[in-house]
Parts: sequence; structure tokens; C-alpha cells
Amino acid sequence: MLTHIIGKEKQVMQTLWFATTMATIPFLVYAICKGYRKRLQCQELELLREQAEPSMFMESEEELMPDKPASILIIDDQPAIRLLLREALQSESVEVHEASTGCRAMDIIKLHRCSIVIMDVRIPDMNVIDWLHQLRALRPKTEVIIISAYREKELVRRAKEAGAVAYFTKPFDLEEVSKFVTSRISSVRE
Repeated sequence: MLTHIIGKEKQVMQTLWFATTMATIPFLVYAICKGYRKRLQCQELELLREQAEPSMFMESEEELMPDKPASILIIDDQPAIRLLLREALQSESVEVHEASTGCRAMDIIKLHRCSIVIMDVRIPDMNVIDWLHQLRALRPKTEVIIISAYREKELVRRAKEAGAVAYFTKPFDLEEVSKFVTSRISSVRE
């Protein structure tokens, strides 16, 4: 009888060990992937900084040259939205940059003179209003277009006060957004 109880305890302990191990594996995979993704983002940023010309770090806002392509920054944490907008907007006369975080977006803004920023209201590491104020301090002529799945009237009002020129609700009409961006690029160049 005693060996039977000891055998059951051993079996329970093995089951507990197995369950604990299996429960921690997804967490470990998540933690490793998150760290790897963060390292990749840092490496991309360092590469951008190495490739940057010294003139990109000038504090003053330069006028866009007619022969120079307009530059657009798309900020959204959803890769599909960034890809969709990139494909719709990229052409010979438009250079498109992408960012999935507010921090990364600000680094791109510091390196490139983006004439238009298309940004989601909900980005994990940023408050859109604070980010807009930082952008205004750094690049006062950059125009901002807000896209969001949320219809928050107060947030839209505050974003427009902070400098946003338009607001589109997801799911948005891609052709409408594209035409609006094209018209804004034309007005910025004039």
C-alpha cells in the first residue's frame, strides 16, 4: 500500500512538473521573440543613423525642392495597414517611411524631412497628442493625417488643435485617403 501511495505522489509530481514546464514555454518563446524584435528595431535605427547625411540633423525646416520626392511617414502598429498605405502612396515622386511605434517614428522624423505623417490614434508606446506636440516643435510644417478605428470626438478635436489636418475612420476608403494625400502633397510643394 505504501509503495502504491509513493507511486501516486511521484506521478502527481511528474504531472505538476510537466504542466509547469508546458505553461512556461509559451511565455519563454514570447519573451525571446520580443527581445529579438527589439534588438532588430535598434539595429535598424543604428543603420538609419549610419546612412544619414549630416544635413539631415539640421534643426531648421528646409523647403521641399520640386525635383526632390515628397516624403511620407506611416505610423501604425498593424503591418497590414502600413503595407496597404505604402502600396497606395508610393511612387517615383513620393518616398514612404514606416514605423510601428511612436519612438521609432520620432527617430525617422529626425532623420527625414517628412512632409506628411499618416498616423493611427492608438499606438502602444505613445500618446498621440503629446507626439503631435513633439512633432510641431521639431517639424512645424509637417502635416498630420489621423486614421483610427475609434470615433472619439474629444480626441479628434484635441488632435486637430495640435495640428492634424484630417481624420479618417477605419475601415477607410483607400482611394479617398490617397486622393487627399496627393492633394496635400501638391499644396505643400506650392
